[in-house]
Amino acid sequence: MKPISAIVMAAGQSKRMGKPKMLLPWGKGTVIEASVNALRQGGIEDVVVVCGALFSEIEAVLGATARCVYNPQYQNDEMLLSLQVGLKSLQGHSAAVLVCLGDHPQLNPQVVTALAEKWPDTRSTILIPSHSMRRGHPWLFDASLVDPILALRSPATLRDIFSLPGAKVAYLPADASVLMDLDTPQEYERDKPNR
Repeated sequence: MKPISAIVMAAGQSKRMGKPKMLLPWGKGTVIEASVNALRQGGIEDVVVVCGALFSEIEAVLGATARCVYNPQYQNDEMLLSLQVGLKSLQGHSAAVLVCLGDHPQLNPQVVTALAEKWPDTRSTILIPSHSMRRGHPWLFDASLVDPILALRSPATLRDIFSLPGAKVAYLPADASVLMDLDTPQEYERDKPNR
């Protein structure tokens, strides 16, 4: 099986959290470390983290576990721009790409493994995990969609990817971890693991 790359969105400004959530403590590390570790434990070796203002700090905590790239337009808060920055940094060898959230430390690595394993059987170009009829993350798309995604321009958003020519969506039932990102201080305090 050709490799699958992961692009992790970590360029947001954490406005709802009120402080840089990627660097908040999580277990023995930080939120971004736990998010990347879930991907690597799920079998993804090529992990690209798209950063904004915290590029140097995130790169320092992740070390060799991921490649960090900088989104110079991070202040726009447009996730499509971050995805495009990440796609441009790929080496062109991936069969598919996982779109991941940097604030997703509770992601079950088994979901990542299942997406990679089930995707070829679905004959789809996009595979999305779902729980209780709700779309979750990370979602996977075929390399054939890379150029059409790079061609999208504002006001297009990530949702427009699902209606691109050639986009055929399938869903994979998954556990609740696919819905558990961190946006607010209340969510962080509720969900953070005991140390």
